[in-house]
Formats: sequence, C-alpha cells, structure tokens
Amino acid sequence: MEASEIEKILGESIAGAQVQAEDTKGNSGDHFRVIVVAEVFEGMGMVARHRVVYEALGDNMRERIHALTMETLTPEQYRSQIVSLEEG
Repeated sequence: MEASEIEKILGESIAGAQVQAEDTKGNSGDHFRVIVVAEVFEGMGMVARHRVVYEALGDNMRERIHALTMETLTPEQYRSQIVSLEEG
C-alpha cells in the first residue's frame, strides 16, 4: 500500500478531511503515520477519533497495514499547533 492510497481513502471517507500520510519505513508499504484534520472530530475523544480512522480504512487495517501512528485534530487544534510552532 502507498501513502497516497491512505490519503485518498481517508479524504473520501471522512467529510472535509485534510490528510497527510507517510510511510515510516521508507517503502515498506505497511508502516504509516497519518495526520488527519477534520471538523467531524470536534467534541470527540482520542479513542473515538481513532475509531473513525480505523473504520474508514476498513479491511486495509487487517490486510495491508501492519502499523499505523495517527494524529487526529480539529481544524482549530491544527491552527493552534501551527501558531505555537511559529511563536516558539
């Protein structure tokens, strides 16, 4: 699996999501890190947000992805991180 496939799946499955994915082992095709920014995460805890991502990936989690690290943010949380980095 390629990172671009994950970006496409999540972008199409989670309304309004902005997604960035990378293969953390180079070209392993099964170890990934994703950042997903979406309004739908507003009011959800971390476990619920991760569940949304896992459900969107479906069978890929069982068959094609061995390891997935994720950061799930609302747009406001994402903007806050960027401001914090710029100030720091």
